Amino acid sequence: MEQVMIQTADSVLDTKRRMEYGVHQIIAEVDKQMKAGATEITQGINERFEAFELSILDEDYGALHNLTSKIQDEIGRVWRQIGIMHQQMSASTDTLNKLQNQTDSYVNGSLNVMDSMRGKVTQITGRMQEVDENLNFLLGKLSLLSQEFNRIKSGLGSTLDEIRSSFQKVQDKIKDKGPGPHNISSNEIVDVTPS
Repeated sequence: MEQVMIQTADSVLDTKRRMEYGVHQIIAEVDKQMKAGATEITQGINERFEAFELSILDEDYGALHNLTSKIQDEIGRVWRQIGIMHQQMSASTDTLNKLQNQTDSYVNGSLNVMDSMRGKVTQITGRMQEVDENLNFLLGKLSLLSQEFNRIKSGLGSTLDEIRSSFQKVQDKIKDKGPGPHNISSNEIVDVTPS
C-alpha cells in the first residue's frame, strides 16, 4: 500500500514538473513570437520611413503633410496592435498562474490525502496485529475446549455402555421364561411360599 502511495506521489510530482516545463515553454514561445512581431513591426516602420524619404524628395509640402498623417495613423495602429498583444500576454500569464496554483493545490491535496491514508493503513495494521493475537488466544482456548469435549464424550459413552449393560441384565432377569423347570443358580435366593 505504501508502494502505491509513493508511486502516486511520484506521478503527481512528475505531473507538476511537466506542467512547469510546459509553462516555461509557452512563455518562451510567446517571447519568441513577440520578438518576431517586433522585428516585423520595425521592418514595416523602416519601409514606411524609406517611403517617406522618397516622398519628401519627390513631392512638395502637401504630400509631406499627407504622409505624416498616414504615418501617425500607422503608428497608432501599431501601438493598438502592441496593446492587444500585451493584453493577450497578460491574459495568458494570468491563465498560466491560475493553472500553476491549481496544480500546487492538487499536489498539496494529494499529499495530504496520502498522509491520511498512511495513518489509516498504520491503524489497520495495528488492529490486524491485535486480531491476530486474539485469534491465537481463541485457537488455544478452542483446542482446550475440544480436548475437554472429547473427554466428556468418552466418559458419557462408557457410562451409557454401562447403563445399557445394566438394563440388559435387569431385563434378562425379569423376562418371563414361562412355566417349566428353571435352573436356579446357587447364589440366587428363591422365595418359596406355600400356596
